[in-house]
Amino acid sequence: MMRDLMRAGMYRMGRDRILKATLIFSLVYGVGFALFCRVQAVIEGGEFLIPLFAAMAAYIALTVGGEQSTGVMRNQEASGHSRAQIICSEFLCGVTACVAMLALFLLPFGVLCGTLLRGVPLRGLCMALLSILIGTVCYAVLFTALSAAIGSRAIGLIACLALIAGIVFVSYECELSLGCVEYIGIETMGENGVFDTEWVPNPRYVGGALREVFKVIDGVMPQGQVDGGMLYLDLCAKDVPLDDGSIRFSDVANVGFYPLYGALLSAVTILAGGLGFRRKELK
Repeated sequence: MMRDLMRAGMYRMGRDRILKATLIFSLVYGVGFALFCRVQAVIEGGEFLIPLFAAMAAYIALTVGGEQSTGVMRNQEASGHSRAQIICSEFLCGVTACVAMLALFLLPFGVLCGTLLRGVPLRGLCMALLSILIGTVCYAVLFTALSAAIGSRAIGLIACLALIAGIVFVSYECELSLGCVEYIGIETMGENGVFDTEWVPNPRYVGGALREVFKVIDGVMPQGQVDGGMLYLDLCAKDVPLDDGSIRFSDVANVGFYPLYGALLSAVTILAGGLGFRRKELK
């Protein structure tokens, strides 16, 4: 039964013009991103992937919302498929489409920016790509659950884009605080006309247990996982010691824990989305 749903879902994906458009966008945008990184001779951050995630949100919101509004899901239920099977097939199709978009986005980067990646060790490359992949899967699961709960193309799209904005805002605030130094140097002129440096506490700095909480919050956010993966890749490419400087990389990002964070977030979202979908009235 589940296999029939997946086969039908893949068939619809193969004929879906929206998916084809988003795949083309992913490839074209990936080429532009790769050329930009090559010209600048630097690997840019995860914020450059936000338009890609917006395209993923558009595809999932329009597809899942359309399947509800046109009665596809109601017909699937009438054919003997359970609500759990229907929503699971939507999650799998959504993740498959988003991973395909990510692959097309990263393909030009790997081809055009080989010189930037030449010094990256295999372990560092795998960890960075895994973090970006996990963030993408989490985004796809969140978009699918939200779109299935709303059941409207337009409202679902707005909600998914608002979700991206909220996630980016939380990640940015966490990363801004985690990236701050503990003390700020302020130059003051003494009585003899010589400038002195006075070190004052940085109000944005967080330390102690609160710092670990910020790291976990940022790591759970899909954008935090993507940002951490891109930053890790950039540092490995530059051969910068990860424990050198006033801020160590391990104090800012939890790349080693991202698989666990992503699995937990995806599991909770799938469970909550499945329970909500079971109680939803299909049109």
